[in-house]
Amino acid sequence: MTTKMFYMVRNVINRGKGGIDPDEGFAFSVQTQKLTVFKLENSEFVKTDEDVMSFFFSQQVYLVEWYFIYQRSDIKSLTGEDVDLEGTGRQVCVYFYWQGRDCTVSEKALSAILTIFYVNKKASQVHVGQDSEMPAFVSLFKTHYVSGIGHSDEFNANDHHLYLIRGTNLEECTLLEVEPHFTSLRSQGNFLYVHPASNTIYQWIGRLYNKALDITELLETLHKLFQVQTIEEGEEPEDFLTFLQFPAGKPYSFIASSIQFCCSFRKLDQYKIECNKISCQLSQIKDHNGKPVQYDNFSVHQNDLYSLIQPVLVLVCTTQNTYLWHGWVPPKGNSNNSEQLNDLNILTDKNFLEMKRYILEDLATFLKGSNYKKTETTFSEFITQIHAGLEPSDFIQLFPNWKKREDIYLQQLKLGRIADEQPSVSAQQTLSEQIFYPIEVLVKRPLPENVEPGKLENYIEDGEFEVTKWLTKNLFDMKKEEFSKLPRWKQNELKKSKQLF
Repeated sequence: MTTKMFYMVRNVINRGKGGIDPDEGFAFSVQTQKLTVFKLENSEFVKTDEDVMSFFFSQQVYLVEWYFIYQRSDIKSLTGEDVDLEGTGRQVCVYFYWQGRDCTVSEKALSAILTIFYVNKKASQVHVGQDSEMPAFVSLFKTHYVSGIGHSDEFNANDHHLYLIRGTNLEECTLLEVEPHFTSLRSQGNFLYVHPASNTIYQWIGRLYNKALDITELLETLHKLFQVQTIEEGEEPEDFLTFLQFPAGKPYSFIASSIQFCCSFRKLDQYKIECNKISCQLSQIKDHNGKPVQYDNFSVHQNDLYSLIQPVLVLVCTTQNTYLWHGWVPPKGNSNNSEQLNDLNILTDKNFLEMKRYILEDLATFLKGSNYKKTETTFSEFITQIHAGLEPSDFIQLFPNWKKREDIYLQQLKLGRIADEQPSVSAQQTLSEQIFYPIEVLVKRPLPENVEPGKLENYIEDGEFEVTKWLTKNLFDMKKEEFSKLPRWKQNELKKSKQLF
């Protein structure tokens, strides 16, 4: 797809209705002629039925064929009257290859290859990732677009489903399916909970929901099929609490905040740290006049973090808190050895530690010049550290949907990290600036960030090295100088006997 055509599809056509050509300055309109949806089955694209063509599932890959007429809309006669433009313009064909967030790498690669061979040579191709659908794509389905979970073969219309309503207007409205559980609700959102057993749809409205989106017409359509009950956050009826498994006997608190700024940091070499702002494509759309449009209150998705090249650090700022999210260290091979994982983690954490030092220096300067202040609190004390796989609920609720990564969660547990432990940066810095540590700290995992796992003896004070109350006798029955003169194999044997290797 040429750069010119890509710009036309994303900007001139923009939201599926046309716009102003940036080069020529003429107004153009878009009229859809034909829309066909195919899904990948058995290594080939199969046409879907019209009644389900607006349903897309996260474990599948789709190809959308869109034919439209692209024509001038600002031509007038010499008397200033509108001119009949019927039959003018040119036909354009665009193929969107849509890939679900949970489909395999091989399916994504196969869909890209098949798209090249399947499409018309003169047609344009646009990649669409789930959760990053452009408005021009969503508007093709006339308020019926549904972004679902799982596979179409596993979908059961008789099961209960929970959907987050996204968009700025009804034509660009998207129903994003999330897990039907109370932890999926967000104060920033508007949700539809479909419960076929009771023939009821519950509309749950969060207290921070952007009410600019009017879904009255959508609700009127649903009224023909179900009973629709509107619920405000904090006023949920008992049956709704039961259906979504709210904790009994205690209220559940939702986070009243949204992400204001998000950027990633990755060390390229000894002298360079790469910094990139993170935002989903939906937050970058513009109206017909070229002004930015706020799609909804969710500017970042989970996949925006987990799809980054790891390991990486991500700074997430809200109106109330600041988080420093740590990525993970991809283990070599299929190693499940906790000691090997920890050694690899500590070596990589040296990069994290160096990056954090630079980040905090720049962040201090930034915060001092902004309105982001807290009285009697230094900037580093309200930056909370978070590790991938161990994200707390207040962080998860900043994103429209969240799927726990069990593989990363188990890796973090093997490294000794605790799910409910999120130390502030200042607390971690205090620990990392220490030169010596108690033996109780050195035999536990994870180790402090500045500790080299192969030389734990260097972090033991001379007095504790020779006599320690922890072992009720001398640590190695020798002084530190004597220990350093031993052969390396002998040192390792002694350290293993004391759990210091």
